[in-house]
Amino acid sequence: GGLIIYRRPILQAFGLWKILSQQCNRQANRTTEHPAMSIKQAYDILGIDSNAGRARIIRAHKQLMARNHPDKGGSDYLAQKINGARDLLLKQPGLND
Repeated sequence: GGLIIYRRPILQAFGLWKILSQQCNRQANRTTEHPAMSIKQAYDILGIDSNAGRARIIRAHKQLMARNHPDKGGSDYLAQKINGARDLLLKQPGLND
């Protein structure tokens, strides 16, 4: 189908803005799927050594998100990668503190 551009105030008045934005987000997620990230890639994204502990992973994540958060002009894609790297590394068994 074709893309129809609606004016946000009109859509908000009819309560349709939230529904349309959710549909667009779902469609965008389907078209931008990326292969799974490796552990090494996760460490590289956060810019830390592979022997970094939980506290260092969290600190690196916070520093990167402070600079790359979408609400502060950063990229949704980068924020997704940074969050994914943090999640992957924190799930590792035997992670030192």
